[in-house]
Amino acid sequence: MFYKYVPKWISNIINTKKCISCGAAANKKNICAIGIRMTSETKSSVFVEHCCQKCDSRTITSFIKEKQSSIEDVCYLLIEEIHKQKRCKTSKKLQKKSLNGQIQDKEVCDLKAFLEKSTTFDEFLKYIGYQNVEHDET
Repeated sequence: MFYKYVPKWISNIINTKKCISCGAAANKKNICAIGIRMTSETKSSVFVEHCCQKCDSRTITSFIKEKQSSIEDVCYLLIEEIHKQKRCKTSKKLQKKSLNGQIQDKEVCDLKAFLEKSTTFDEFLKYIGYQNVEHDET
């Protein structure tokens, strides 16, 4: 499932690799770990570990020479990709709830009933699907 969250350029590189044990073609769907390793005392690199479909051997691909400006940038890319996937999943759920993108009368009635019963704005945010409710302490 990691392949959904890695930047496309990483998954494209993995798809060009071969298993070091049996020579079978690697597949981005078999990515089992993503991390950062120190390559020297002052340098580090992103690595991806992937498992062979045929012999279960594990191969580590390091991205020392690839187009990464910094480890932090790659980490941000991974985090952004995870958030993008979550937003897409939430959007698909919301699209399934309504027909042709129109708000149904039942949805309006349900929302009105909820608003009458709720006591805080946080409850409303959770009701509409917002997960990370933070309080501003200023």
